[in-house]
Amino acid sequence: MKAIQRGPYPLVALLLVVILAAGALVIPIVLAAPTTNAAVPEFEQCANDASPSTALDCPGGWINGILNNNNSHYGEDQSVPQHAVLSISGGAQSGRTLTIEYQTLKGGTHAYDSLASWDYTQTGLTGIPCNGVADATLCSGVTPSELLIPAGSAGSQALPAANRMMRLYGGTITNITFGGEALPTSGDAQATVTVTYDLPVDPAVTSVQVLFLWGGHTAASAGPRGWGAGLGSGAISGGPYHMRVIKTDGVSVGNRDNQIMGGILAAPTPTATNTPTNTPTNTPTNTPTSTPTDTPTSTPTSTPTSTPTGTPTNTPTSTPTNTPTSTPTSTPTSTPTGTPTNTPTSTPTNTPTSTPTATPTPQAGCTRTLGYWKTHAGFTGNNADSVTPLLPLWLGTSGGAKSVQVTTAEQAVTSLQMNGDASNGINKLYAQLLAAKLNIANGADGSAISATIAAADAFLATHDAADWDTLSKSDRQQVLSWATTLDNYNNGLIGPPHCE
Repeated sequence: MKAIQRGPYPLVALLLVVILAAGALVIPIVLAAPTTNAAVPEFEQCANDASPSTALDCPGGWINGILNNNNSHYGEDQSVPQHAVLSISGGAQSGRTLTIEYQTLKGGTHAYDSLASWDYTQTGLTGIPCNGVADATLCSGVTPSELLIPAGSAGSQALPAANRMMRLYGGTITNITFGGEALPTSGDAQATVTVTYDLPVDPAVTSVQVLFLWGGHTAASAGPRGWGAGLGSGAISGGPYHMRVIKTDGVSVGNRDNQIMGGILAAPTPTATNTPTNTPTNTPTNTPTSTPTDTPTSTPTSTPTSTPTGTPTNTPTSTPTNTPTSTPTSTPTSTPTGTPTNTPTSTPTNTPTSTPTATPTPQAGCTRTLGYWKTHAGFTGNNADSVTPLLPLWLGTSGGAKSVQVTTAEQAVTSLQMNGDASNGINKLYAQLLAAKLNIANGADGSAISATIAAADAFLATHDAADWDTLSKSDRQQVLSWATTLDNYNNGLIGPPHCE
C-alpha cells in the first residue's frame, strides 16, 4: 500500500474544503438580513397657508418641502399634521412596525417635544382624513384604528391624552412604544416612536396600502405646557428641525424627512386691516348751567287803612297804622344751581375707519408659493385673477412631444394641484415648475434656477405623469430633486426674496 503523500497540494485542497464549508455556513446568515416589503410612497405634511390666513385645512397642499412663514402660519403648542402611506406587497400579516423620529431639541431649544393627534390644530381636516392622499379610497368605508401615543420625555409639556392619538386606516394598531431618552439641556436631540400594527389580509397574497396620521407638537414657551421663556419652538433660529420616517419593519427606508422652520412660529407680520382709531365726535356731557328758580325776596306792597282822629285837624299821632311793610312774596329771580343739562362737548371715541387692504395685483420682483398662485387664479373668494395675464407658459420645451402648454387659469390650477395625484413625482414637478415660471413671468429673477428649469423642461418634453411608474429609482430621485429646488425658489429660500 502506498504511503499517504504529505506534500503541499493535499493540504491546500483541505484548506479550500474548510473555507468553502465555512462560506456555506456564512451565506445563509447574509441572506437572512432584515428586509421589508413596505415602501413609503407618500410622506408629507400640511401647509396651512401664510399669515394672515386662519385656514384650518391645508390650502397650501400636503408637501414634503420645508414649512416656513411663506407657506404656513403655525404657532407654539400646536400640532403640525403629518401623513404617511405604506405600500405593502409581502411579509407578515401581523407584527408590522413603523418607526418615526422627531427632533426634540435644536441648539438646546425645544422643537417637537412630543407627537400629537393629526387634527388637533387643523380641525378642518377631521372629516377628510384622506385629504392630499393619492388614493382617497383608503379612507372610504373604513373604520380607523387609534391608539394613545406616549408623551415620552415631554411629560406634562405634552398635550393631554385625548389629543395624542395615532390613527391608522387599513390596519389595526396593537402597540406604540417610545424609544427616546431623557432630554439633554443643550445641543440637538431626537426621539423615536415605534408603531406596531396588523393587517386585515395576508400581504403575500394581496398587496395593501395603509395610511398613518399623526402630528408633531410644537413645544410651548409659556402656558400650562410651557418650557420657559425663550425655550419654546418659536425661539429656534437658523435652519429647520425635523420629522422623519426612518424604518418600516425595523429596516431603514432612507431619509424620509419633513422639515419646519422655527421662524414659522413667530408672531404674524402686521397687515392692513380695519383698525379702530380715535375720531372726535359730539357726545352729551353734564355741565352746570344757570336755571331760574323760585326764591323768596322782600317786595314792598301798599295796604289802605282808616286812621281815626279827635279833631278835624291834621295832627300826627302815634297810632299804629297800616303802612307799607316788607312782605315776602314769590318773585322769580335767576340763581345759579347745579342742574344737569345737555351741552355738546368734543370727546374722543373709538370709531372704525377703513384702512386700505392689499391690492390683488401681485408684487413684482419677488416670489410666491404655488399655494398663492392656486388661490389667485380667479376661483377663490374675492381674489382677482393674477394668473391669466401671465399665460401661456410651457411645462417642457416648446413643442416637445409630451410638453404641456398652460393657456388658461383653470388649467393652471389643475397643474398647481398636482393633477389630483400628489404621490406622482412628475405631477409635483409640473406644479413647482409652473409656480416658478409664473414668478418669473411676474418679474422675479430666475437666474438662480435657470439650469434647473432647462433640465426639467428637457425631461418633460419626453415624459409625462403616466411615465412615473416606469422610471428608474435614480430618475425618480432626479425629478424630486428638481421639484425641491423649484419649491425652495418659490419660497424665497434661493434666488430673489419671497414677497411680503
